[in-house]
Amino acid sequence: MTNNIILIEDELVKNFYPITLTKPTVTLQFGSTNILENLKIKLNSSSISVITREYLIETAKNKFPKISINSRNMENNAIIINSLINPNMNNLNKIINKKEKFIVLSGNNFVAGRISKKDYQEIIKKGEFSTKKLIKNTKNYNILNSDDDNLIKYPWQFLKESAKAITNQFKVLKRNNNIKKQFKYLSKNFDILISNKAIIPDLQKIYINSKNGPVIIDEYALIEPFSVISGPAYIGKRTKILGSKIYNTVIANDCVIGGEIQSSIFHEYTNKAHLGYMGHSIIGSWVNLGALTTNSDLKNSYGNIKIKVGNRNILTNINKYGCMIGDNVKTSIGSLIFTGKNIGIASQLYGYTNEDIPSFTIINNLSRQRIIEANVNSIILTQERMMKRRGIIQQNHDKELLKKVFKMTKSERKKLEVKRGKIRV
Repeated sequence: MTNNIILIEDELVKNFYPITLTKPTVTLQFGSTNILENLKIKLNSSSISVITREYLIETAKNKFPKISINSRNMENNAIIINSLINPNMNNLNKIINKKEKFIVLSGNNFVAGRISKKDYQEIIKKGEFSTKKLIKNTKNYNILNSDDDNLIKYPWQFLKESAKAITNQFKVLKRNNNIKKQFKYLSKNFDILISNKAIIPDLQKIYINSKNGPVIIDEYALIEPFSVISGPAYIGKRTKILGSKIYNTVIANDCVIGGEIQSSIFHEYTNKAHLGYMGHSIIGSWVNLGALTTNSDLKNSYGNIKIKVGNRNILTNINKYGCMIGDNVKTSIGSLIFTGKNIGIASQLYGYTNEDIPSFTIINNLSRQRIIEANVNSIILTQERMMKRRGIIQQNHDKELLKKVFKMTKSERKKLEVKRGKIRV
């Protein structure tokens, strides 16, 4: 058992914008649970604390009320771990059990290290962790190099590793007999675990295939007739599957899902209740995708896909990748999203987009192209209404987070000359 572990965020969180604009990295859905819970199991440790960005402290505390968040107190020579470390890596425990002071790097990125109390407090003096500052302040440490796969640097890697994680999580659930029961006759492969509290009106009218990976269906999930679920897949608590086709996908708690979904991650409280396709994509929380909303995850040329990360164009070296959709996004009926595009926090799409959409931006090209800035107070009101429909009371920190991110993303909208105004559809 390893004690005194601190999970930190560094510059890599920007590679996952817009998803990580409103989410601490440790809260990201990774297989059947979040990154923090994955690492607690992997490290066999109950003594884990978290360093996140200052404006996300309340969000992290709300998600993990029993976890220490952004404490500057620590025992000497604590283990510091990048929260984007790959929980699937095989030698994680071997690395962190080293006694001497050390740093593990993947290229120029920090993976993990044992760091003195003095150096730690100097590095996070301004509340945020910097790999560059770490290397500068710890020249006398033993520097170790790690494989690229040990750190998740980009969204397409995250999708791949999240699917892999379901296999390991299935083994743990099966071993612990975690109030799941098996329905062996649903697939030739027996790697299916369904909570005895799940709601399946007619087992004869659904098909679950675990040939390519396990399928886990959690408590109070509703699987309606004519649903097809092919593993690896996880269906979260209280999520409703409305006759959908779901392949190699993670659906978090409290979602409503229809249509077809492939190789994607949906975070909690998101609605995609109608027909339409979403593939190879990461979808945030409190998103509503209108009927027939569809994304492309393959270029007509079948070539490798480029995506924009900050001011850089990154070649993914893969030919299947969809989009990232931030929290509180809304799309209208029949919306289309081109390959490799991002939709920023609380934006709205009426029509189609072949470019990234900045946060708090409304695009209407159903009749003629119009791009305007969303009113942040209207966005807050919309969030309150959506939460109320789910029996959730909007908290003050929910409102303040939207206001903060609205200010943070002003430069995105200015760059595209997004104007204030009103939109009629």
